[in-house]
Amino acid sequence: SPCGSTLVTLCHSVTYGNLPRRQCGVKRFDYSFHYPFLWEPHAMKRIPKYSLHKATGQALVRINGKVIYLGEHGSEESKAKYDRLIAKWLTGEKHSAPSGLTIARLCLKYVDEHVKSYYVKNGRQTSEVSSIQAALRPLVKKFGRIQVKDFGPMKLKQVRQVMMDRGIVRTSINRNIGRIRRMFKWGVENELVGPGVHTALSALVGSCRPAVRPITGCGRFTCPARS
Repeated sequence: SPCGSTLVTLCHSVTYGNLPRRQCGVKRFDYSFHYPFLWEPHAMKRIPKYSLHKATGQALVRINGKVIYLGEHGSEESKAKYDRLIAKWLTGEKHSAPSGLTIARLCLKYVDEHVKSYYVKNGRQTSEVSSIQAALRPLVKKFGRIQVKDFGPMKLKQVRQVMMDRGIVRTSINRNIGRIRRMFKWGVENELVGPGVHTALSALVGSCRPAVRPITGCGRFTCPARS
């Protein structure tokens, strides 16, 4: 059939009578023609637009409710990526999360494909880029070689413990854990990570302040680790 069209067949039956009984009958006529995109999966949908994210100057496209950043708005790279995504969307092509993707590879893709182009202000990368890289270093050092599908809350707790052992303050640790979680969320949005991985990591609660108890005989408090 012609490109972008669907073959349609209409059946039309005609009964003819007022003839001797043996000559009466029904004749069927079949009409076949091509109609563009009739009943195709995307026939009634608008093609997602190539849009501008004004805050960062990045091009983006929203497909099936997911926002995908394409790079600098107006660049040839962003337009080429947009064309590839729309071609896959029109053909209904779906991708599953790569089974062999490692933590180190995910971190590299996240920084190169998203962080460096998203966290930009006035044409320059913000300090959040270096903060994200710093948050990912202990993760890569400890679990960089394992596959993403094998990473879970217990391993994330071990990464958090590494940060604690380095003397990083509690608030900074919680922010870094949040940065790691956002990387996995980005991986889910781009079909690099199974949704169950990010959901499991969300179960990890933030680190708490150390418990304190009063010193007997006075109104002062002390940390158990120092008593």
